[in-house]
Parts: sequence; structure tokens; C-alpha cells
Amino acid sequence: MYEGDITFLMEYCQRDLGYAQGLIVKGDYAKSIGESYYAVFYAAKAGLLHLGIRSKSHQSVQAGIDSIVERDSVSCLGKRTRNTLEHAQRGGLSLCKT
Repeated sequence: MYEGDITFLMEYCQRDLGYAQGLIVKGDYAKSIGESYYAVFYAAKAGLLHLGIRSKSHQSVQAGIDSIVERDSVSCLGKRTRNTLEHAQRGGLSLCKT
């Protein structure tokens, strides 16, 4: 359905992960966090698009993730989404407003 768009978003994700890795090697940890965040953002957009949910902004990506977690809180998808968010937060990334 949106395979071209999903591929494009995942290419951006990979690009930003490469940038983040390069920044870590250089010792610029603060900037690597921003690049890592964008990698997760593009991956989340791709995942939502795979489910047929279009998102344009950071806020709409978060709303899409929240709707999946709410709707499928006991399903495998809801658990995986929640686990991914928790893992990102443990690593210092926050995709949720707290």
C-alpha cells in the first residue's frame, strides 16, 4: 500500500542512525541523542504507515502510537509498542510527554 513511503522513511531512519553513530565516535553525545531521536521518529512513522496510519508531525506520531497502545493494550502489537517505548526511554529517549 505505502511500501515506497515506508522504504523512504526507513532509509531516513538508517541515515540518522549512521549520523548518531558517527557523533558517538567523535564523543558528541548530546548531538547523537537528537539524531537517534529522529531515527526512532522515522521508524515510528514507517510502522504507523504500515498499519495505514498517516502522520505528519511529532504530535501525530505520538497520537498514533497512543491509539495503538490504547486500542490493543492486551494484544501483541500493543505490548510490542509499549516495550519499544520503554526500551527507548531506558536508553534516554522519550517519545512520550511526561
